[in-house]
Amino acid sequence: MKPCEHNFCGGAYQDWLAVMLTPECNGKCSWCIEKNGYRPKGEPHWSTIAHAAAETGKKNILLLGGEPTLYPDLGSLISFLKDRQRNVWLTTNGELLSLSFAEESLSELTGINISIHHYVARKNFEITGIYHVFEILYDVIDYFHQKGMKVHFNCNLIRGYI
Repeated sequence: MKPCEHNFCGGAYQDWLAVMLTPECNGKCSWCIEKNGYRPKGEPHWSTIAHAAAETGKKNILLLGGEPTLYPDLGSLISFLKDRQRNVWLTTNGELLSLSFAEESLSELTGINISIHHYVARKNFEITGIYHVFEILYDVIDYFHQKGMKVHFNCNLIRGYI
């Protein structure tokens, strides 16, 4: 498997590689850039993806989906890349984030991008189909900060919800 060279991050930024781990997603965001985008055939084993990403020589690896937290063995992939001195970022809708998942699978991330599109959980669910328990998310973010990770939020301004 070769990472897609035409991907925005993989092709437009000199030292970044974006890796789509899975087309699967638990959200229903109407604006999703992957809705009609690149669709890899199947889901290769994490080591296949890890070796291909490391062989590009890119220093910064951005793990995407669909929803990348649905990818099996995500922690093994991140660990392999970190062992090869890569900065590993993850962009997620955040629904599956919990303290135990963060500790088991995400502890070696450089940073995380969390997509939340409304500060009221019920309205965020109406927009995305993703229900966040913000108290759990606060604990996860505190954990990431304690580990020295960078936490970014992605937000779209949605007509009728601003």
